[in-house]
Amino acid sequence: MAIAGNAVTVNTVAALQQAFKKTETGMLDALQDQTPELKWLRKTPLAKLIPSGLEMRLILNVIFEGGGQMIPDGGYEATTGVQPPQSGTVTFVQYNNRFALSGLGRLFDRYAKQGEVMALNYYAAKKVLEGMGRKMGMQTYGYSTGTVAVVDTTATVSTNTNVLLKQAFGSTLIGNTNATATANQLAYLAQLFRATGSTGDIIGPIHSGDVVTNGQGSIVSVTNSTGSINVTTAGGSSTWTSGDPIVFFNSVTDTTKAGTELNLWPSGLLDATQSSTLHGLATSTAANWASYTDSSGGRFGFIKLRKGQQYINNYGGTEPDTLILSNGVLNDATAAERSARIYSGVSMFDLDGNLKAKGIDIRTSLLAPPGIAFLYDSEAFTKLELGDIPSENGGPDLFEIDKLPNQNVWAASLNFAYLRATLNRAAISCFANLTEQ
Repeated sequence: MAIAGNAVTVNTVAALQQAFKKTETGMLDALQDQTPELKWLRKTPLAKLIPSGLEMRLILNVIFEGGGQMIPDGGYEATTGVQPPQSGTVTFVQYNNRFALSGLGRLFDRYAKQGEVMALNYYAAKKVLEGMGRKMGMQTYGYSTGTVAVVDTTATVSTNTNVLLKQAFGSTLIGNTNATATANQLAYLAQLFRATGSTGDIIGPIHSGDVVTNGQGSIVSVTNSTGSINVTTAGGSSTWTSGDPIVFFNSVTDTTKAGTELNLWPSGLLDATQSSTLHGLATSTAANWASYTDSSGGRFGFIKLRKGQQYINNYGGTEPDTLILSNGVLNDATAAERSARIYSGVSMFDLDGNLKAKGIDIRTSLLAPPGIAFLYDSEAFTKLELGDIPSENGGPDLFEIDKLPNQNVWAASLNFAYLRATLNRAAISCFANLTEQ
């Protein structure tokens, strides 16, 4: 400090601020950057298939054998014949995402990293892999149609237009109508879409098998309480009709059906348990090509678990080892289990609340559909990949770099192709309309 006459002048930090330098932490994650489903996919058994650009066939022993005859001495023998094997077909689906850096940004990454919190290309790669995890997480539950949700009420969409949603992934089990959907189902429907920055997810409705004129729109905002999205279309006014499935439309340039994700998803758990035809094989052809579904609702507990196990034992010929519950269903089932406990004293009480079932891995996720539980044998599914699933810590080395013509911009592209197939539908049980907390 300095003394001027009888006054004391304090040299405060603010007065001497030019003597300081700004500091910062490293990059800190304040969100879920990798979905549990991507980690689960890594554990899925590999298919015994040779990769092909054409269809690949699954040969299935799926029709029960009858016949045989008890005969008298010297009597006629049994009729001949055995049930033939059936087949399903699978193909690869491809995920692509990109980021672009300017020439100046690339120079900073190369020569001035000391001035960056994180190298720009590493940060961009991290965000692309975050998006990949979320996409594959959603595909864990959806249909090969690529439907994300369905338009509930017909709307004329142009600028900042509210669109009510229903039927997550196109399933009537998850908010059959917007008016009858639970609060958790409404929030889930809205959260299937992202509104970030100046442009969120780009989406569009499919009407009569094709895109709607001027239907390509970007998400401006989402409203959890009403299960709705606010959409702005770039090309002008368009009609989104009740019952139209909504698909992602994030490709550049192409505004036709080919620019959407229509029919470009792998089959997920809802497809495996609810569709009348899966991998080209119909349940009407092979009755055992079907899963157990209990939509009676109520609390998920011992009896529902036992019924699902019995179906898988009796018809799938195997034992379930995996149970996926929505957060709310897990909470409710845990509350029931805890209330049934008898403690010998208060010292025995704990707050872990871990639901357990012998031999079963109990899982939950933000993306697990509300009011739903899936019980299955992990061997009921298989996968095949063209390349390894990128690590959540993967960097820009996973990307192919291309310079844009006539611009000082480089685009980095991530490509990954995989298939996920169901081998035994009878080894899966689905429970819907379950109570939640």
